[in-house]
Amino acid sequence: MDEHSGLILDPDAVHIMPTYAVGLLKGNAWEGNEQHGAVHRSPQANQALPRRLLLTLDFG
Repeated sequence: MDEHSGLILDPDAVHIMPTYAVGLLKGNAWEGNEQHGAVHRSPQANQALPRRLLLTLDFG
């Protein structure tokens, strides 16, 4: 976590998703979600997990 960036105001609100989990992350532009956008951090790619898939859907 990066407590020094100011992105994490409440460390208790941080959630960690398990490997291979699927999540829906809503940003600030999502109606009703203003000021509550998700911040996503991925671990560094390595020999065990060399590839990732990022699928972005924009309904704007």
